[in-house]
Amino acid sequence: MEQMEKRFGWKPGLVTPYVVMYKLEEDGFIRGADKGRRRYYYISPKGKELLKKARKRLRDTADKV
Repeated sequence: MEQMEKRFGWKPGLVTPYVVMYKLEEDGFIRGADKGRRRYYYISPKGKELLKKARKRLRDTADKV
């Protein structure tokens, strides 16, 4: 949350990042692994493919502007 505030000037609500991560995991874009008291997330192959498509769309949109 601190990084979001530093990079984007916006501080999300305390629960917001957890809701987003849960939804991404539920949809198969990331996978979570508990290690001790923390949960770590890793991008899945499905998530990598979505990221690739999103980057292309962003480039295509920027080219049109």
